[in-house]
Formats: sequence, C-alpha cells, structure tokens
Amino acid sequence: MKNRIPAWLILTAICVVAAVLLAATNLMTRDIIQENANREKYETLSRLLPDARKFEESTEDGKTMVIGRDDAGNAVGYATTAATTGFGGEIETTVAALPDGTISGISVGGANFAETAGLGARAKEPEFQSQFAGKTAPVALTKDGGEVDALSGATITSRAVIKGVNQAMEELAEKAGFTVESTSTAEHLGEGKYAATAQGFGGPVKVFLTLDENRTITAIEIGDNSFNETEYLGERALEPDFQRQFIGKTLPLAIGDIDALSGATITTNAVLEAINMVNDGLDKGLADAPIAEK
Repeated sequence: MKNRIPAWLILTAICVVAAVLLAATNLMTRDIIQENANREKYETLSRLLPDARKFEESTEDGKTMVIGRDDAGNAVGYATTAATTGFGGEIETTVAALPDGTISGISVGGANFAETAGLGARAKEPEFQSQFAGKTAPVALTKDGGEVDALSGATITSRAVIKGVNQAMEELAEKAGFTVESTSTAEHLGEGKYAATAQGFGGPVKVFLTLDENRTITAIEIGDNSFNETEYLGERALEPDFQRQFIGKTLPLAIGDIDALSGATITTNAVLEAINMVNDGLDKGLADAPIAEK
C-alpha cells in the first residue's frame, strides 16, 4: 500500500508557497507604488503652486508642510494636507497658499476617499475645487454665509472640505507668517468649565466640559437647544451611557478612546472635534481669556 501525503502537509505547503509569492510581489511592487505616489503628489503641488520650481518638506509635531520655491530660492507658496470626515469616511484636502495668505488652490481625495458617486464624489471635480482659489480663510458655504457653493445633495461632504481647508490654512499660517482668523468655537466658562461646538450630521453639536488641572474630563454635557441629530442614531449622544464613557479621559481624544455611536460616526466625530477644540484652545491660552457667558 502506497504512503499518502497528509492533507494538512499539502495545505501547509500551499500556504507557504502563496506567502512567499505574495511577499515577492510586494517587494517588486513596493518601490513602484511609492514612486507613483510621489509623482502624483508633486504633480498636484506643481498644479497648485505653478510658480514653484522645487519643493521642500518640513515636518513638525507630526504635521508636514511643503514650501514651494522659485529658481532663486524664494518661497512662492506653501501647502499642507488636512484630514476630515465626510459622509463616506476620511477626506484628505491638500491646500496651497501664497505668501500673503491667499488660497492658491486645493485638491480633494486621499487613499480612503469614499464619498457617494454622483454626489459627494464630485468634490474631486475642478468645478467645485476652483471656487477656493483666490479666497482667504476662513471660508464657508453660501448657506453658512460664505462664498463657496455646496455640492448639490452633498452638504456633509462640502462642509468636510470646508473644514479641511480652514484647518490647513490655520496650520500654514503658523509656519508661513500670514494671519488667519481661527474657526474654533472653544469658550472658557470659568471654574474649569469649557464649551465648544462642531458640525454634526443634522446641525451644530455643542459640548460642555469640566476639566481638572490635568485636562481630565470630570463632567460632560452634550447638546443644547440647537441639537438636531438623527433620531435613534446621532440622537443617542444625549444618552448618559454614551456620555459617561468620557469621564476620566484626558484630552486630546481620538475615535479609538471611546465607543462610537453605531450608525452615527459623524455625530461621534463632532463630539470629539468639540472636545479637542477645547484642548487646542487651552494650548493657546484659552483659560486666560475673558470668560464667555454660558
């Protein structure tokens, strides 16, 4: 009787061969993928800053800024990328600014871009992006009193891009030396109490915090009379069980620090954004600012 090779041994051999082939493929394509990504990146920068002949990258506190220079070495513009959350997930917005603080142009996309085809996905089209060129920050949608027309049927995506542009411009202003009015809504209410408002799915989401000397949350209240998140979804941000998990957490917070509301990621991110606005405000002396009326 012939000896048979055990099935598990055959399966193991197949897995080993597959793993080796996959690793070899990754090694062969890794450099090509990186090269293509770099080429696309600098093609975008060249389009946003057409007067630049070379680009220099500067990274500080985990944030990367690109300086565009002419042939003489003079800075002709600056660029950085901000990540925000749209309707379908993360949206990366690259923003270029001239030395005087004028927006030179923007590019919307990112590896995780997943906005709805025919709606939010149109944020990648030139017709939408070209509205930002020549403007100064902060920018806003026309329905919010600004000059940028929202994408029809995709207000959430449009606001995510607006937020990314303003965030990027604030970061560039710190490095490039021009002035941008802050869009932060953080308030100091006195006695370790603070508040801030961020845009949710259905409207503004205001968060009231009480912090100790280590910026640890000792009390939290989510929502005011303008709260309008979706019933049974974002509305659950008002429930004690959701709010209780923030107690004892130290600022700043990220999505992994708490359990997000199922089916209401945008509302959850609005709460976190408001909380982190307070943290950013404290970094900039918010506690020493005049106390706002609650």
